Amino acid sequence: MPESNLVISAKQGAPKRFQIIQFKGILDENTASAARSTLDQLVQGAVFSYLIFDLTELSYINSKGIGFLVSVHAHISKNNQKLVLVNPNESVNDVLTLVGVNTIMNCFASPEEAIQSLS
Repeated sequence: MPESNLVISAKQGAPKRFQIIQFKGILDENTASAARSTLDQLVQGAVFSYLIFDLTELSYINSKGIGFLVSVHAHISKNNQKLVLVNPNESVNDVLTLVGVNTIMNCFASPEEAIQSLS
């Protein structure tokens, strides 16, 4: 497996009520805690109803990464906000489906599709 590396960034230009966060790399035991810290910084003070995780460039996820997603989902749900996933590659989508993440979080083909569907 390649070296664990993850880059998380906020995508600009989303409509109000939507915050898009892009993931690039690997979400595993080596990157999950840093991912939480980075996410906290990116969304601090942001006002949104939907947090969209763009997984287009996420190449790998394991159980620790799934735990991160579920933790974020649980945390923001307390504020009546929703976590939405978009465009996971085939292997990431297989993991999400296998553990049932797709039953608690909506998944869309693109951020644009998610925004259109949820608006």
